[in-house]
Amino acid sequence: MKPMLELIKRIFLWIYCMDFYEAVLLLVVTAGAYRYLKIRYSGRPWWKGALAFVLVLWFAALIAQTLLQRTPGPAQEPQWRLFQSYLDAFAGEKELLRSNFMNAVLFCPAGFLTAELLPERWKNGTKLVLILLVFTLVSGAIEWAQLRYGLGLSQTDDVIHNSLGALLGAWASGAVRRLSEK
Repeated sequence: MKPMLELIKRIFLWIYCMDFYEAVLLLVVTAGAYRYLKIRYSGRPWWKGALAFVLVLWFAALIAQTLLQRTPGPAQEPQWRLFQSYLDAFAGEKELLRSNFMNAVLFCPAGFLTAELLPERWKNGTKLVLILLVFTLVSGAIEWAQLRYGLGLSQTDDVIHNSLGALLGAWASGAVRRLSEK
């Protein structure tokens, strides 16, 4: 399990370092590959278990990358001001725009996989609200842990981008489902 987790962490970091266009292309290719796999294998008894396993691996890699791989240091002043990262980006720190986008991209799989695992009889709106709430809490907990244990900068903007990424992933799940039905 440890080599698999290490591989997932490396993939996580590789994705996070992509530029905007590479990340968009990766999302499109991944969605297409998933649609193909779903059409081919979704009726199999192991399908939902495989999705749950991938979600657990994603979550383990996320925790490892955001909390376990960092060296504790002095607690930094948290940035609770909404959209402070955009103000900083417009003041010259352009990397923050890519970083904000990648925070959303990294949470897309969570929303997507969670939506796929929820009962199909649930309405899309119910799934979207539940996923938004769950991953807002998950992201908030990560930011709190970073603040509490001095593991990086704790920002409200990270929670917003992570939650939007999960929401986008959940929405994409519904779009893939509608495409697969046609």
